[in-house]
Amino acid sequence: FLLFAVRHVEMSSVPDKTEQPVPTLKSVGIAFALGFGAALVPATALERKLTRDNIIRALAVGSFLGITKLSEKAIRKYISDHPDLEKDVNVQWILKNRFGLSAAVGAASGLVIDSSLSTYSFANSYLLIRLLRIKFPALFAHPSIPVIIVCASSAQIFASISASPDNVIPYYKNFMYRISGMSQELFAKMRPIGVQELHTVFFGIFARSLKAYLPLQFLIFVLSFLKGEGFVSAKLQTLERLIKSSFYLACLVFFGISSLAIAHNNNVTSRKQLRALTWVPGLSVLFDRPTSRMENANYVGAVALDSIYRKFSNENGLFKSSPKIARLLSSTYIIILVGLLVQHFSASPKLAKLFAR
Repeated sequence: FLLFAVRHVEMSSVPDKTEQPVPTLKSVGIAFALGFGAALVPATALERKLTRDNIIRALAVGSFLGITKLSEKAIRKYISDHPDLEKDVNVQWILKNRFGLSAAVGAASGLVIDSSLSTYSFANSYLLIRLLRIKFPALFAHPSIPVIIVCASSAQIFASISASPDNVIPYYKNFMYRISGMSQELFAKMRPIGVQELHTVFFGIFARSLKAYLPLQFLIFVLSFLKGEGFVSAKLQTLERLIKSSFYLACLVFFGISSLAIAHNNNVTSRKQLRALTWVPGLSVLFDRPTSRMENANYVGAVALDSIYRKFSNENGLFKSSPKIARLLSSTYIIILVGLLVQHFSASPKLAKLFAR
């Protein structure tokens, strides 16, 4: 299919003035480069080093964007070159759902390049929550829903970090350690924070949160400025986002380690008892901007679902004895989710404009 797509795009005749310009492999290469850079730069900045895994992951993301665009253009151009096919019901269905089908092909190519994505249950969880938000918007419309999700997720995440850290995605777990300024050993032997230490510990966490959010907010500032927003306006909005997001993260981590300290001081070790204490940090999302709360809930909710999945897979004999079956099911799940999400967003003018380039 990919060979056909490349050949067809390259050999397509020049369209007349009434048609949109036929995309070339140059535009596909630009899409690949954008995906590659968007995946590599933040990962390298967060880990502070360029790793082989990050390069492979970036190649997979770039391949997804490039091949998705190439496939969609090839489908549309092939059908336009054969007008007799347009009356066929099946062809009409393909044309209508070409964005989702192309994204499924792109997702499959990304999984071929980076097979570890098939075991990356965090991505699966994030896409699932995102799809639920799309299919059932009324369920997520109430302003209290993000708070409930973050509180429930906070209970699951901090209880897992304390009781069974192997069930938490390594990236997020190490991120929590770095923001808190504590190692895994200190988390396991948490001591109560004295009143005199409160301000010192909190401001240290807040400073590290600012440092963590700064590269992302700088990138958003540059993009906002390039889109035509005034320099002063873009700068003020970026500053507001940086402070509120950093304060939310600092409160989440500070109250999280405080809850764990109380639990350890009272010899609380069971998961249920830990969850009864560690849901409180989730209220920190109220300090963030209302427009960002649902996205934060989507993210931490995915981390919590991922930890539940990891616990299940670690204890389930089928997944341990048949890793290929687990990988196949996960890959199929990712391809279907990505296809459904992209097809839904195909109605967006921004996505349509992106594919038209």
